Amino acid sequence: MAMKPHGKSIVSSDYDEKVVFFNDLSLGHHEAQLQFRLIHFWGAWNPQKKTLIGMEMLLIDEKGTVIQGFVSPGRIEKYLPDMMRGSVYKLNNFYGSRNKAVFRVADHTVTVSFSWNSELSVLRDCPIPFDEDSFRFHSYEEFQAKCDLKGDLYDVVGHMKLVNGQSIVEAPVLDEVEIAKARRVMIHIQSHDGPVMKLYLWDQAARDFCKKFKSYESTPTVLLVTTVNTKTLGGTLALTSMSSSRVFMDYDVQPTIDYFSWLGSNPYISEQVNAEVVTKRETMTIGEIFSYIKQETAKLVNGQSIVEAPVLDEVEIAKARRVMIHIQSHDGPVMKLYLWDQAARDFCKKFKSYESTPTVLLVTTVNTKTLGGTLALTSMSSSRVFMDYDVQPTIDYFSWLGSNPYISEQVNAEVVTKRETMTIGEIFSYIKQETAKCTATIDDVVHGSAWYYIACSGCHSKVSKGPTSLICTNKKCGKVNVSSVAQYLSKISVYDNSEQAVFVLLGDAGRELTGKPASELVRSYFEANGNEGVNHEAPVLEALISTIGQRHKFCVKVTEHNFSGKTRSLTLTKILPLDTPPATESSEGNQTTAASEETSINHVDSAEGNKRT
Repeated sequence: MAMKPHGKSIVSSDYDEKVVFFNDLSLGHHEAQLQFRLIHFWGAWNPQKKTLIGMEMLLIDEKGTVIQGFVSPGRIEKYLPDMMRGSVYKLNNFYGSRNKAVFRVADHTVTVSFSWNSELSVLRDCPIPFDEDSFRFHSYEEFQAKCDLKGDLYDVVGHMKLVNGQSIVEAPVLDEVEIAKARRVMIHIQSHDGPVMKLYLWDQAARDFCKKFKSYESTPTVLLVTTVNTKTLGGTLALTSMSSSRVFMDYDVQPTIDYFSWLGSNPYISEQVNAEVVTKRETMTIGEIFSYIKQETAKLVNGQSIVEAPVLDEVEIAKARRVMIHIQSHDGPVMKLYLWDQAARDFCKKFKSYESTPTVLLVTTVNTKTLGGTLALTSMSSSRVFMDYDVQPTIDYFSWLGSNPYISEQVNAEVVTKRETMTIGEIFSYIKQETAKCTATIDDVVHGSAWYYIACSGCHSKVSKGPTSLICTNKKCGKVNVSSVAQYLSKISVYDNSEQAVFVLLGDAGRELTGKPASELVRSYFEANGNEGVNHEAPVLEALISTIGQRHKFCVKVTEHNFSGKTRSLTLTKILPLDTPPATESSEGNQTTAASEETSINHVDSAEGNKRT
């Protein structure tokens, strides 16, 4: 096979596209071709809202590299009919999204996201061999080390000891009615000669287990379950299946065959019928407890430099329920530490009790989160706050800091407040920014909710229906029998070279984008459709859909709400003209153009069903 200098192979195809291996993928859009085997696909759901996030996939290329794939909800109907587990495909035009931080099923940092112009087709009579499957196994010790972290999902293989409390030696009888009611099967499983673990199979995984278990003439003993999550249930380690989990037994796949062979060579293992589940809670020394606590130096307190003796506004802190500190441990990177509720009150009380400004801070039992794409530490209800000379670890750290004065003199905590054009990634990384500009390409108009709302013609607040008239919901306005007007409230998914985001399109920004006010579009729709029922909403119209693929400079509003961990949507306030025309993409490079940037957004709804190209 011919190889390019950069390592990417060129293979003739119907599209005469570059064929890129998974190892060569980077973030951003790609006008190239992927060739892969579709190992598995499944629906990803929001468990709280019970809404479909999209369809996720597990893909493997000819080099055996595994990567995660994603199709947004509006595009599933387009691609699902042609998808079959185990088949080999080629995909032209796609977007390299950043792989999610939680519940990953592949090591690769990139996710292959299908875009509005992606083309998927079966690769027939392919001479290239593709592995059938790929697994990532963990031992008991590895599972235990990553318990409750919501990180990568690994696979487990072992021999069953109990199934719903019944010994595997005595041929368990599965009550499918009871299992369907409980929605789960609980298995005690042992991997080689390690400790016995509890494995909970839920919903589809439980049904697959029952079907496969009953299909065997003799009782199966070896079990392999993919992508399990580790949790602490009742103080002990437990493995639980996820929507991505698959179930294999005895002779289904090579790893179960190998394990079955190993088990036959080690019969004493399967004869150990004591399904001891480790339940003891290890006693720790005080020294061990303190070894898990970080002692650190405060750099900023609520945005004020520690060098300049910060003034704490207790009224504002009580309203916000938190204090945010930039803290540095020894000479490591500066981190954001959020103290909430009681911990915030304790911090304020202790901070104010010192005659001189304290510099050393110790907070116990902090949780780690990703807020706005950066690491953040947050206090918990169990957290305690200590400073300077309160306890021995702070005393020791204070002494170390005195011996290393250059550390405390580094006062630049890099809270960036520049107002220049930024990438989407930069916007998400700066919590102090109030407004920002970025250049991005529109990929989709998000479906699933109305793209406009009915507003008061005076103050533009949302109106509600009264008994006989419309009432403004703005208490300062409070008008009854108001004149109403439609206003934009649309969500558009956008991307630049490395990140994706959702922008909320309001008012004037919507008119700047489409060239028409929302009221005109809504009125035209109902006039053309015979003024359908009063409760009917106008669907997303062509004026919005036609913006897909357009590249603009956007002005967005950024608030701390965007960094709460619950949303990554930004309020779009203005559409600005581009400074210069987009550059032309070279045949070898990974630069983008207005046309070539028309690719996908990760994990948002799609307007593909209405897009016409």
